[in-house]
Amino acid sequence: LFPVMLRADDDLGILYKAVSDARYSDRANVTPNWTVNEYQTYLNSMACTYSFLAPSDGAFATYIDPYSIYERKPIGYRFYLDPSNAFYPVMATAYEAEQTADGGYRLTDQVATRNGLVTLGLVNNRLQDLLENIIVVHGQKGSLPFHAGQSIYLNKAGSPIAVRFEGTEVTGVAGSEAIEQGRFIPVRAGDATDLTSSGNGMTYVIGEIPATTRTSPYRLLTDTVVHPAYTAFTRLLAGSSFVGEEVDKHPTMDRALSLLGNYHYTLYVPCSEAIEALHDSGKLPTWYLYDEWDDYPVVMSDYADAHPGTYTDAQLDSIALLADSCKEVIRATIENFLRYHIQDGSVYLGGIDTVGVFETAAVDTALNRFHRVSVRCDAAGYAVTDATGRTAHVVEGPHSNLPSRQYLFTKSTRYFYSTAYAVVQLIDDVLTYNDVQFIDPATFPVPRYPEGVTPASARSHDGRRQVSAQWKPQHAPLAGTTVKHTRL
Repeated sequence: LFPVMLRADDDLGILYKAVSDARYSDRANVTPNWTVNEYQTYLNSMACTYSFLAPSDGAFATYIDPYSIYERKPIGYRFYLDPSNAFYPVMATAYEAEQTADGGYRLTDQVATRNGLVTLGLVNNRLQDLLENIIVVHGQKGSLPFHAGQSIYLNKAGSPIAVRFEGTEVTGVAGSEAIEQGRFIPVRAGDATDLTSSGNGMTYVIGEIPATTRTSPYRLLTDTVVHPAYTAFTRLLAGSSFVGEEVDKHPTMDRALSLLGNYHYTLYVPCSEAIEALHDSGKLPTWYLYDEWDDYPVVMSDYADAHPGTYTDAQLDSIALLADSCKEVIRATIENFLRYHIQDGSVYLGGIDTVGVFETAAVDTALNRFHRVSVRCDAAGYAVTDATGRTAHVVEGPHSNLPSRQYLFTKSTRYFYSTAYAVVQLIDDVLTYNDVQFIDPATFPVPRYPEGVTPASARSHDGRRQVSAQWKPQHAPLAGTTVKHTRL
């Protein structure tokens, strides 16, 4: 097996069984006749160079289940080896979890249901997710493993792994949860196995599972108290049709972005000043204008009822048709603007040097493909050039390089259905793919009211409507999501 996994001893027994036992590679069901072991085959490949983060058995004693955070009832699993069970050697029990002052968890009482035993399918589902997040593929055979000069790597799942060095030696690693908390999981000198020459990579034995963040992209973006620079973008995003509590009947932590699939992404957030400048030019409308057009037919109908003979039914019908048309244009303009700031593929400052063209979520209907951006990210900085030739730069600091994870769950089984990993990058300008994507303020209609009539004003935020420019999203904090949003 892959270097350190030859040590099927007491220290690495759980991980050894998870990798070597084919039953824990079955992505569909736990089936007795499953014979192909995906992870063992994958890690034995000599075509690529890997880094493998190997949690010791002690690390499996506290695994906080993300689904329980969604339920607001934190539960921790203790994985263990059952020597008497030759067929399913890795099992788990469930315990209630209590958050501690330092943001961690302490397991308390064992969950009474089914004697606290976690179902075989659930063990299978969580081990698969764990394995996806502890394997880093560096490229074809001969590629460099973790090395000084690059501090962030993407694992097999697409989530970031941060690495700390002393000289050329790896002294710490961090999954996205530890990245948020500004800390590293120590790597001791004797716990690294180097087979880059005779084998296919490096293995690091660590005393903690490199957990992924439980902060969703939506929650990160709407935390405008910590990230005030996101406010204008968040105001547009929160009103869009691709924000919801679930996607295809799969619930999520708080709100999900339906544009994100089972992949990794970069979310470019223009600073509020750049977006406000577009609003002020009249080219990028706001949801307030959408709401005004939504109200307009009702306001005019009420006025006609109160002042007989002022407007005919045919005129009111025309007003309603005009309002519908304007709302459609406003929604399309705002949502296409947002879509163009969602890029396929996560690119991190401190990650691998990147020069390339990436697709976005905005559709080019003329060519039947996605609009693209050009990215250059290296030690000199991070620049994004849009289709019009405009270049925006990532603003380094506390509002950039922030990881997030969007879970979708299958409620009946508690399984992870899919996951999107997204890094948020604050940029100093907006991205546009052409001038036609915006409205022309000189020709776009505005509601015209009879004398003495004014549009409805104060609005509560119900997913689209805005109260004012000072709107802040209101939501109760999730257990286990208090983080410092530290960029490494």
